[in-house]
Amino acid sequence: MGFASSGLLPLTALALIPLVIHLLSRLRLKRVAFPSLLLLQSVRRERFSWVRMKEILLLILRTIALLSLLLALARPFVRARLPGLGQARDLVLLVDDSYSMSAGNRRQDALEAARGYVAGLAQSGRVLLMTTSGSAPDTQFVSPRAALTALQSAAPSGRADLLNPALGLAAERAGKAGARLVVITDLQRRAMPDSWPRLSPAPVVHDAGTQQVENVGVSGLTMLPGAATVAVEVTNFGTRPARRTLTLAGDVRVLELPAGGREVIEFAPQLPSAGPGLISAGLGRDSLAIDDTRYLVVPEHGLARVLLVESSDTVSYLRRALSADSSAGLELHAVSPSAFGRQNLERYDIVIVADPAALKPADWNRFDFFLRAGGAGWLFLDAGARPEGRPAYARSSGPARPSSGFFSVREPGVAHPLTAALGHAGWKDVHVWQHAVLNSADLRPVVLLSDNGPLVAEHTELNLLVWSVEPLPEFTDLPFRALFPALVHQTLGYLAGRSSETGLQCGDTIVLRLRSSAPVTVTTPTGRKVVEPGIRLGRPVLEYADAGEPGFYRVDVEGETWQLAVNTAPEEGNLTRADPALLRAAGVSVNSGRAGESDLTAPLLWLAALAFVLEMLVLLV
Repeated sequence: MGFASSGLLPLTALALIPLVIHLLSRLRLKRVAFPSLLLLQSVRRERFSWVRMKEILLLILRTIALLSLLLALARPFVRARLPGLGQARDLVLLVDDSYSMSAGNRRQDALEAARGYVAGLAQSGRVLLMTTSGSAPDTQFVSPRAALTALQSAAPSGRADLLNPALGLAAERAGKAGARLVVITDLQRRAMPDSWPRLSPAPVVHDAGTQQVENVGVSGLTMLPGAATVAVEVTNFGTRPARRTLTLAGDVRVLELPAGGREVIEFAPQLPSAGPGLISAGLGRDSLAIDDTRYLVVPEHGLARVLLVESSDTVSYLRRALSADSSAGLELHAVSPSAFGRQNLERYDIVIVADPAALKPADWNRFDFFLRAGGAGWLFLDAGARPEGRPAYARSSGPARPSSGFFSVREPGVAHPLTAALGHAGWKDVHVWQHAVLNSADLRPVVLLSDNGPLVAEHTELNLLVWSVEPLPEFTDLPFRALFPALVHQTLGYLAGRSSETGLQCGDTIVLRLRSSAPVTVTTPTGRKVVEPGIRLGRPVLEYADAGEPGFYRVDVEGETWQLAVNTAPEEGNLTRADPALLRAAGVSVNSGRAGESDLTAPLLWLAALAFVLEMLVLLV
């Protein structure tokens, strides 16, 4: 048996107060002979016996009630080994370190739970500590003491990793070692598997998110085209209305957000005349502080060199859209697919492929080489069969056609710069009669159609945007919409890095093409590091994989400087939990509270209440 608040144990001595009062009252009594009472000697003494018994019962009940309340303050618990865990020699401990685990007391609850599971091991047991982000310091089984020491440094990261990838790896390691597997997580719904996999060994899932937590976060921040206006999206992920103060560059707004509500606020900050603009929007701190601030870099405007690979069909649409704004800052060069192989791609910042069916395997190799060397690409994917010689992101599983009518565009959010800058109104009238089915796992949707297929997708590693529709009238009426020219220019601005640098999320790798192979200085929100660049396809390239915390990052190398913004994934701020009952129904063992321990606080409070009730009954008799 143990006590979570052992410092309050001395207060239990106060439970002796009823006994002390009883003894003091007995000491004050004096026996005095009173002649008139001699006549009562013949009265039966049972009544006096009941009075004494009543006093003793009241003394016992009052002592029990007071002792139970005082012990409850010390939060006693009884430690019991979990079924099978006490006999396990080794333990694989998978700790969810996504940033939702920093809400409320979740991290502290997770640490206490981990200590309980480690303490439940056999004496010769070992522990392998793993995290969902893969940032755990140990890769081998270590002693319980070493594991607990390492656990202190495994604070929640800024990442938004799902549970499934790390869960499979942890189960594999546990199976090879014959160890038990314990998963400590807050049961956040978005991170849980859609269907819990059958794992061997079967894991014990510890629920560290039982505390009810409300959260409001800055879910989007982007620069609108045209005027120097910044759009900030604030989302109330909680179940109750919330009042928050939003601040950007000294401008303060008070927001009233309904439960589950979202609001977009526009600011007009003063940007510097030279150099990039560093902008941050912040809320008053709440239960989840990490997503209360979002960061944006507005780089200097420069001339983007664009190569357009087009057929004659697309000239009247893309070319018109690209020439619709003479101040767009583009240096456009258009070639036919047959002339693509003769172009020196190092001269261009962005390559647009508008007719992918006309490219040969050698052309695809050059395009892929250009992207992996740090270039930016925009691909309009055709809906034909998967041709050989194409990279995975350029392949289609065939066309998707509506059973009747057309596909419409689902209302996009503003978490991505493309959708934030253009709002919602322009998308609702877009019709799509056929689109390609994207099948690359490296593409994440940006704009979805009504059949849940992506209209616009972004590569997770390369600076590449893929459209599942070619800009032709037989596939979509988008080229005839007023949205199209603005969307084309905003897309090119985003790819060139001029509109904003919000595409980087915590955990992403920063990839920059360099002119020099000299050491690179990377200034992070918490320090400075010197990194040696690598060589990719014959060119110096910086690949910085430690952007794990939100904020501004600066990269310097021999006169070149880049300013970057790294943000949290907005969806991780939604703390909606999975139902533990559904996990149990799927055969998953779910624990909560202190690991391997039974909390006695509630039973003691019930015991105190029962003692008070019995005392009242005794007094009434």
